[in-house]
Amino acid sequence: MLGITDKQIREIDLGPRQLFLFDIEEDASADRQRVMDCLAGHVEKLGQADLKDFVQSAAEALRLDAATVLQHLFWLAHDMEINFRSRHGAVPANLAKQMLIDSHQADLLVVLNKPVNKAVFGSVIEFFERIAPDMGSDACHDQTEFARCLARLIRKWKRTLKACRLAAGKPGFPGGSDIEDGLNLIASISAKWDAFSLINAVHAHIGPLGQLAEAVEALSAFYADQAQRWQVLVQFIDACRDTIAVDNAQPAAAADFESLHLIMSSSRPYGRVNEAWQLYRSLKPLHDKITARQTQQCRETARSRVTTLIRKMRDHLEAHGADDDLRNQSLFALRVKIRSIEEANSVDRIEGHVQDAQEAYETFWGEVAGK
Repeated sequence: MLGITDKQIREIDLGPRQLFLFDIEEDASADRQRVMDCLAGHVEKLGQADLKDFVQSAAEALRLDAATVLQHLFWLAHDMEINFRSRHGAVPANLAKQMLIDSHQADLLVVLNKPVNKAVFGSVIEFFERIAPDMGSDACHDQTEFARCLARLIRKWKRTLKACRLAAGKPGFPGGSDIEDGLNLIASISAKWDAFSLINAVHAHIGPLGQLAEAVEALSAFYADQAQRWQVLVQFIDACRDTIAVDNAQPAAAADFESLHLIMSSSRPYGRVNEAWQLYRSLKPLHDKITARQTQQCRETARSRVTTLIRKMRDHLEAHGADDDLRNQSLFALRVKIRSIEEANSVDRIEGHVQDAQEAYETFWGEVAGK
């Protein structure tokens, strides 16, 4: 450990502080509290502190030598305000000291030792086992390990919600309010990550967190398995507003369309996608038939409009005695749009070609008149 010698580690006092002068005791108590405050702020952000990293950062921040910071940590452990831990669980202070003697790079963590009320702890354990049975409960009797399980679950929820948020931002896709509410709840729960604060925060929000667990599961399944189908449905429901929704000759289809619209308008349609898909399959043939009829009607109207433009342009050319080159250019531009209208396969494209023809007509009309 940087800044600490083997001799200083061996001299670490595991028992109560042995101080006899009042001013020395007062200074040591002040330093002890500063180390504790520094550690509390670190643990509240991360849930735990790496011993080596904390000793170095606290020594720099508090302007104490590293050996003094380490000694205060062992005194805090003796006073049961903190615990040393390894990846395998709690480590007694004497064993932690020996591990540091054996290796300055010993993998030790520091956590706060503020016990949660037993009734609160039991209630949160029961809640955790209900909403996350697959995550295991081997650590349920160890407050710190249990808090780490809770933290993993909460962070998993946060990642899932953020991933779903990207897709939910697309027009017609559900879940936006559930996602934002869930992320806000997680932010309030995870303001502090130390075991005591986290477990108590979860206990205070058990009801909303139960709803969040259900929402995360539903959103995750929806966006993993149903997003492609939903995109088809969003596009279809918009298209149907110009076909089935305005066709009064098919009352059964109108009823199916209304049912589909209700599902698509729901804030939580996650469990009804299959039902919506069946309605889509039932409605699509009629929609396609109406679309084909509308397209043909639009094509006939468009053809007539552009033909009229050609006739007017021809008369205009004659009236102004336009040369062959200008005559060919102006009439060709309009005749090309007739062919485009015949080949177009949607009302929008047909209307676009009519607009292009109108613009070409007006352009050449001006050129002819200016000759």
